[in-house]
Amino acid sequence: LILSLGLGAVAVPMMDVVQSILRWTHDISSAKHSAVWACCVWACDCVLTLAIIWKVPFTNIDWESYMAEVDGVLAGEYDYAALSSPTGPIAYPAGFCWFYGLLRFLRLGTFHAQVLFAMLYLATLAVVFRIYRRANVPGWLLALCVLSK
Repeated sequence: LILSLGLGAVAVPMMDVVQSILRWTHDISSAKHSAVWACCVWACDCVLTLAIIWKVPFTNIDWESYMAEVDGVLAGEYDYAALSSPTGPIAYPAGFCWFYGLLRFLRLGTFHAQVLFAMLYLATLAVVFRIYRRANVPGWLLALCVLSK
């Protein structure tokens, strides 16, 4: 392989180029660069999550069902057999009802609820990235966390 450096051509053995690329690839994917990977992957997922919230039309099917179930609990009905929604009987634990009850109490609209859930997701992702980094895994594995969902 011949590289031109402006001062003339320099012959570089092909094996040296390949070894240099392999060393760089190994280095950039090592655990010592996992912080860079974590920041880049997390930032990309932030942009993607916000783009989804902004551009993808929201379907109210689940939200309306959740709120119907929560309204039953907030009205004093604690018998799971009696709680249902337009999509069927309740299938979630009591903590779900109380959490969504808090959302109902705060009178959050669907957009604000989506933003809240995006923040919870991104915070959870940051914690998972921190755990991966403490385990000294290669940084590229952090991208798989996002791609696997």
